[in-house]
Amino acid sequence: RLALSYAGVVIEEAIAVEVSEQALEVYAHNFGTAGLVKRDLLGLNTAWFEKQRCKVWTMSPPCQPYTRQGKVRDTEDPRAKPLLHIISVLKEVPTPPDVLVLENVQNFERSDSCALLLEALASRGYSWR
Repeated sequence: RLALSYAGVVIEEAIAVEVSEQALEVYAHNFGTAGLVKRDLLGLNTAWFEKQRCKVWTMSPPCQPYTRQGKVRDTEDPRAKPLLHIISVLKEVPTPPDVLVLENVQNFERSDSCALLLEALASRGYSWR
């Protein structure tokens, strides 16, 4: 969200899903608590996402599944599960977002997770760069 504001994108309303207490505190400090959802992303189904009707999804996958330090476990790494869940939701949600913004994580572009994401994007008619 902060990066979008630096790019001049005005965010009038946002929903942020997070379980980390530290991340929740930082978000609340910067943006307030409105729209802050303290839940595990894996517990949010497609119907929940459809109800939100968010036009922009921003995502920041963890770097560990895609690096040597994380043993390059990719989709087998439990820390990749939230991203894989979002990919599944993206395939199924009746009203997908207009835009997806994904943080650049080193080696992600060579991963099976990335291939799954690109497949989901293509199936929904998105283009990317």
